[in-house]
Amino acid sequence: MQRRPGAEGVSHGPVVGGGVCAGRVTGPGDLTRTITSGGVARTYLVHVPPQYRPGQRTTVVLNLHYLSGSGAEQTTFSRMNEATDPQGIIV
Repeated sequence: MQRRPGAEGVSHGPVVGGGVCAGRVTGPGDLTRTITSGGVARTYLVHVPPQYRPGQRTTVVLNLHYLSGSGAEQTTFSRMNEATDPQGIIV
């Protein structure tokens, strides 16, 4: 498995080939999606930066909320979307 180079001490996930996310994100913006886990439907938020280009490899960061929190609260509290937009990171 090939690893993505990065700053010393920073852990990056494996480089995934084959476009596993192709078609799932079509352009910049804020999306609400739903998955089912343990029979329970759960929603999650995706922020796609303005400079995102489909077909181009893009870093993704998971921004998890606390136990009784929500995605919307975490988005507001962390300001992660604004912080990662200049680097073109999906949150």
